[in-house]
Amino acid sequence: EAEKPVAVRTLTLAPRKIEDALLLPGRIAALQDAQLGAQRAGQVVEILADKGQTVEEGQVLLRIDSRLWEAARKRATIEARDAEKDLKRWKELEKTGAVSASDYEGIQRRQESAEIALEEAEVMVSQCEVRSPFAGVIVDRGVEVGDYANEGQAVMSLIRLDRVKVAFDVPEQDVAALQPDQSKKFTLTALPGREFTGEVTF
Repeated sequence: EAEKPVAVRTLTLAPRKIEDALLLPGRIAALQDAQLGAQRAGQVVEILADKGQTVEEGQVLLRIDSRLWEAARKRATIEARDAEKDLKRWKELEKTGAVSASDYEGIQRRQESAEIALEEAEVMVSQCEVRSPFAGVIVDRGVEVGDYANEGQAVMSLIRLDRVKVAFDVPEQDVAALQPDQSKKFTLTALPGREFTGEVTF
């Protein structure tokens, strides 16, 4: 009996590269995220930035009542000025031998102590201001004018958004394929049709 013809399709085999890609969901996070705390305890007297506002590095965001520390700075300034004058007088006397070396050293130490006290007072006054450690966006504010802020209490949250990081979890069997400084592509649901490239840092 004659064989019926069979339809045959041919395929030419040729080597080609196949990308071994693993698609993983990720999370966009700010490059820096800081909880800004009050360095000095006191009443909040002025708020200079609010949620959603973009701020520059070093910008004053909030002020705490600094009257007590300013008074201490004035007192330290007077003491440092008097100690400097005394040191100059004693220096002239020390040259002529009218005072002992130990007495002169005591006056010198007093002047040095007064300078240190003035520096400490100036630091205390500056710590009554909460400043932005980097340029970013304020995402939260935890106090109002009139609130009492404790030392170390978080008063504002600041994030940096000029650069972001993508965090994602990699299955254990694929971890060895990742190395720092590798380039990886990613897409965002919020920006369809666009592709971005990031560098593996960790």
